[in-house]
Amino acid sequence: MFARFKEALDDANEVVGLRADWVKGHTRRGAALRAALSLQPSQTSDWFVLGTVCMRLHDWQAALTAFSTVVAHAPESGDAWGNVGAVHLRLRRPDLALAAFTEGLKSSRESWRMWENRLLAALQVRPRSAAHASPSSPFPSL
Repeated sequence: MFARFKEALDDANEVVGLRADWVKGHTRRGAALRAALSLQPSQTSDWFVLGTVCMRLHDWQAALTAFSTVVAHAPESGDAWGNVGAVHLRLRRPDLALAAFTEGLKSSRESWRMWENRLLAALQVRPRSAAHASPSSPFPSL
Protein backbone atom coordinates (compact mmCIF):
# COMPACT_ATOMS: atom_id res chain seq x y z
CA MET A 1 0.00 0.00 0.00
CA PHE A 2 2.86 2.37 0.83
CA ALA A 3 4.21 1.80 -2.70
CA ARG A 4 1.06 3.44 -4.13
CA PHE A 5 1.66 6.56 -2.07
CA LYS A 6 5.34 6.59 -3.03
CA GLU A 7 4.35 6.38 -6.69
CA ALA A 8 1.83 9.22 -6.24
CA LEU A 9 4.48 11.32 -4.49
CA ASP A 10 7.03 10.64 -7.23
CA ASP A 11 4.45 11.66 -9.84
CA ALA A 12 3.60 14.86 -7.96
CA ASN A 13 7.31 15.70 -7.51
CA GLU A 14 7.84 15.25 -11.25
CA VAL A 15 4.93 17.58 -12.01
CA VAL A 16 6.28 20.20 -9.58
CA GLY A 17 9.73 19.81 -11.12
CA LEU A 18 8.35 20.45 -14.59
CA ARG A 19 6.20 23.39 -13.60
CA ALA A 20 6.96 24.79 -10.17
CA ASP A 21 4.29 27.50 -10.35
CA TRP A 22 1.44 25.06 -10.96
CA VAL A 23 -0.70 25.02 -7.81
CA LYS A 24 -2.34 21.71 -8.69
CA GLY A 25 1.07 20.01 -8.65
CA HIS A 26 1.71 21.24 -5.11
CA THR A 27 -1.80 20.20 -4.09
CA ARG A 28 -1.16 16.69 -5.43
CA ARG A 29 2.18 16.61 -3.65
CA GLY A 30 0.55 17.61 -0.36
CA ALA A 31 -2.16 14.96 -0.74
CA ALA A 32 0.43 12.26 -1.44
CA LEU A 33 2.50 13.32 1.58
CA ARG A 34 -0.55 13.34 3.86
CA ALA A 35 -1.46 9.83 2.69
CA ALA A 36 2.08 8.56 3.24
CA LEU A 37 2.25 10.19 6.67
CA SER A 38 -0.99 8.53 7.68
CA LEU A 39 0.89 5.23 7.39
CA GLN A 40 4.28 6.36 8.70
CA PRO A 41 3.71 9.43 10.88
CA SER A 42 7.22 9.46 12.37
CA GLN A 43 8.95 10.54 9.13
CA THR A 44 10.12 14.03 10.12
CA SER A 45 11.57 14.74 6.67
CA ASP A 46 8.15 14.13 5.09
CA TRP A 47 6.51 16.41 7.67
CA PHE A 48 9.06 19.10 6.79
CA VAL A 49 8.33 18.79 3.06
CA LEU A 50 4.60 18.85 3.78
CA GLY A 51 5.11 22.07 5.72
CA THR A 52 6.91 23.68 2.79
CA VAL A 53 4.15 22.52 0.42
CA CYS A 54 1.51 24.01 2.71
CA MET A 55 3.44 27.29 2.84
CA ARG A 56 3.56 27.32 -0.95
CA LEU A 57 -0.23 26.85 -0.97
CA HIS A 58 -0.70 29.56 1.70
CA ASP A 59 -2.26 27.01 4.06
CA TRP A 60 -0.60 28.52 7.09
CA GLN A 61 -2.35 26.48 9.77
CA ALA A 62 -1.46 23.18 8.09
CA ALA A 63 2.12 24.40 7.64
CA LEU A 64 2.30 25.27 11.33
CA THR A 65 1.01 21.81 12.25
CA ALA A 66 3.57 20.12 9.99
CA PHE A 67 6.56 22.13 11.24
CA SER A 68 5.39 21.80 14.86
CA THR A 69 5.40 18.04 14.37
CA VAL A 70 8.99 18.24 13.09
CA VAL A 71 10.22 20.23 16.10
CA ALA A 72 8.36 17.92 18.48
CA HIS A 73 10.33 14.96 17.09
CA ALA A 74 13.57 16.81 16.30
CA PRO A 75 13.90 19.89 18.54
CA GLU A 76 17.39 20.57 17.18
CA SER A 77 15.99 21.30 13.69
CA GLY A 78 16.80 24.98 13.30
CA ASP A 79 15.22 25.15 9.85
CA ALA A 80 11.93 23.80 11.17
CA TRP A 81 11.97 26.31 14.04
CA GLY A 82 12.65 29.05 11.51
CA ASN A 83 9.64 27.96 9.48
CA VAL A 84 7.47 27.82 12.62
CA GLY A 85 8.51 31.42 13.25
CA ALA A 86 7.84 32.45 9.65
CA VAL A 87 4.35 30.97 9.79
CA HIS A 88 3.64 32.75 13.06
CA LEU A 89 4.74 36.02 11.45
CA ARG A 90 2.32 35.36 8.56
CA LEU A 91 -0.44 34.69 11.09
CA ARG A 92 0.43 37.99 12.81
CA ARG A 93 1.67 36.39 16.03
CA PRO A 94 5.07 38.05 16.47
CA ASP A 95 5.43 36.97 20.12
CA LEU A 96 5.23 33.29 19.13
CA ALA A 97 7.45 33.95 16.10
CA LEU A 98 10.08 35.53 18.34
CA ALA A 99 10.07 32.49 20.62
CA ALA A 100 10.40 30.13 17.64
CA PHE A 101 13.27 32.08 16.07
CA THR A 102 15.06 32.25 19.42
CA GLU A 103 14.72 28.49 19.79
CA GLY A 104 15.91 27.92 16.21
CA LEU A 105 18.99 30.04 16.74
CA LYS A 106 20.18 27.64 19.43
CA SER A 107 21.09 25.16 16.69
CA SER A 108 21.38 27.46 13.65
CA ARG A 109 23.40 30.40 14.94
CA GLU A 110 24.98 30.98 11.54
CA SER A 111 21.65 31.54 9.78
CA TRP A 112 21.50 35.21 8.87
CA ARG A 113 17.88 34.80 7.74
CA MET A 114 16.85 33.56 11.15
CA TRP A 115 18.68 36.47 12.84
CA GLU A 116 16.94 38.90 10.49
CA ASN A 117 13.52 37.34 11.07
CA ARG A 118 14.10 37.31 14.82
CA LEU A 119 14.90 41.01 14.63
CA LEU A 120 11.70 41.71 12.68
CA ALA A 121 9.62 39.74 15.19
CA ALA A 122 11.32 41.45 18.14
CA LEU A 123 10.59 44.87 16.68
CA GLN A 124 6.92 43.95 16.42
CA VAL A 125 6.75 42.57 19.97
CA ARG A 126 8.80 45.11 21.89
CA PRO A 127 10.04 48.02 19.82
CA ARG A 128 13.74 48.70 20.37
CA SER A 129 14.31 46.84 23.65
CA ALA A 130 14.35 43.20 22.49
CA ALA A 131 15.61 43.79 18.97
CA HIS A 132 19.27 43.46 19.89
CA ALA A 133 19.00 41.44 23.09
CA SER A 134 19.72 37.77 22.66
CA PRO A 135 20.61 34.95 25.00
CA SER A 136 24.39 34.56 24.75
CA SER A 137 24.50 36.80 21.68
CA PRO A 138 27.85 36.96 19.90
CA PHE A 139 27.16 40.65 19.26
CA PRO A 140 27.64 43.36 21.88
CA SER A 141 24.56 45.17 23.18
CA LEU A 142 24.12 48.68 21.89
